[in-house]
Amino acid sequence: MNTIHRYIPALAVTISLLVLLTALGFQYLGDIRPCKLCLWQRWPHALVIIPLIGWIARPASFWLLVGGLLMLIGSLLGGYHWGVENQWWMGLASCSGSQLNAGELVIDFLSPVSVPRCDEVVWSFLGLSMAGWNMIISLALAFLWLYAFSQKYSTNCKISDQ
Repeated sequence: MNTIHRYIPALAVTISLLVLLTALGFQYLGDIRPCKLCLWQRWPHALVIIPLIGWIARPASFWLLVGGLLMLIGSLLGGYHWGVENQWWMGLASCSGSQLNAGELVIDFLSPVSVPRCDEVVWSFLGLSMAGWNMIISLALAFLWLYAFSQKYSTNCKISDQ
């Protein structure tokens, strides 16, 4: 019996944590401020800890499906942001870049903070922005979660058929 699917959630969450640490590194060490869509793209990577904990507590295929769906959402957010950056479609009205007061942010500064526009690429590698890379990585992680789901589901079906 193939049991590799048992370890995929831990691998996928580790990669998601590396994605988050990379984003935070760009933000705090590289002084690249995230736009609203950038921040939204971080949520699926943070939330996959929930299906991992559920999987550890009770290894049911449901948790693998939840992890896969979270990463599909992350990929869709990354793809949407990448399309906005390439002017394929309009972004959010609230993502046009503006000045925010200190009370609107968690950061405690007295002066207004400039929020980057969602349609501007602030960093790219091999022609892809961070949003484009996030779309690809999130899609690969969704594949991992859903592959583990298919293996667990097929294992459950074989056991129940006997």
